[in-house]
Amino acid sequence: MPTHPAVHPRKAPKQQRSRATVEAILIATTQVVTEHGYDKTTTNLIAKRAGVSIGSLYQYFPNKESLVAALCEQHMRAVTDGVIAALERARALPLRDALEIIIRGLLAHHAEDTELQKILAEHSAALIGLDYCKEIDRRIEAAVAEHLAQRQENLRPANLELGAFMLVHGVEGITHAAVMQRPDALESGALARELVDLVQRYLLPPGDVQREAIAAE
Repeated sequence: MPTHPAVHPRKAPKQQRSRATVEAILIATTQVVTEHGYDKTTTNLIAKRAGVSIGSLYQYFPNKESLVAALCEQHMRAVTDGVIAALERARALPLRDALEIIIRGLLAHHAEDTELQKILAEHSAALIGLDYCKEIDRRIEAAVAEHLAQRQENLRPANLELGAFMLVHGVEGITHAAVMQRPDALESGALARELVDLVQRYLLPPGDVQREAIAAE
């Protein structure tokens, strides 16, 4: 499902003033869509909240869909950059400590505004297209595979590319399910611990899992 041209921004802001206007519009979109829901959100409500004329809004965004699509892209870029940064920070750490940093950071990001996260999860594929979503996933998978390669001699999976694919989509799927169904779990700590255990058991041979558990106590 390719991104429809109607959800593309009309133009990119170039001057500081125009960038500030677009930022105010996107902040207002976040507030309005969270308060009113996607279906009841209108460009008039967004323009009023942002303190700009509807004409100013339409200079940059042709409709509500293009605004929410921009929020989807912002969210995906932030998640991707956050995961890659966490992988870099965790490079020299023991495996469980590395998993704690990566997984807890991911859950914390999704816990920031669960109502908005639900709306983005429901509409992202339709608004920005599956190709864009797949490209984001591939970027994260490549970063995870590269990280795993640094630890390969201690890991159970022989095919790290496949392992990275399974880890990314497994953790991503559970995280999105928590956003939609159990948002409180994102900040409880219990979900993070269970996910760390799950990933660790997948990555390590059984004997190493037991030794890691004893060392962590």
